[in-house]
Amino acid sequence: MLRSISRLGSAFLLIVAASVCVHAQPQPVTSPAGNASEMRAIRAFNTAKATSPLALHAFLTGMPKGADLHMHLSGAIYAETFIDNAIADHLCVNTTTLAFVKNIGTTRSIPAQSVCEKK
Repeated sequence: MLRSISRLGSAFLLIVAASVCVHAQPQPVTSPAGNASEMRAIRAFNTAKATSPLALHAFLTGMPKGADLHMHLSGAIYAETFIDNAIADHLCVNTTTLAFVKNIGTTRSIPAQSVCEKK
């Protein structure tokens, strides 16, 4: 069954937010969780952190780039942003898969509403 996003309202938003929001406590970098290279990296980080801000900056500058090694949800894209973009694009939601799908048209009303395929 497909429904217009603008008609789903806060119920859909609550479901998406509940499935996305996870609160995690930050973990200190003190105990190694793996192999020798991880232990060396932890020791080097702790040494640089204890030495000076300049040493810590040099250590972090030398870290590999190009991937998220660690991320907090507060720094990620909010689910509301995806929903706002879908509303602006007049997308529909497949309530079985909870996936965004293209509409089959829009109404002539102001504001225009999505016309979703009936399944």
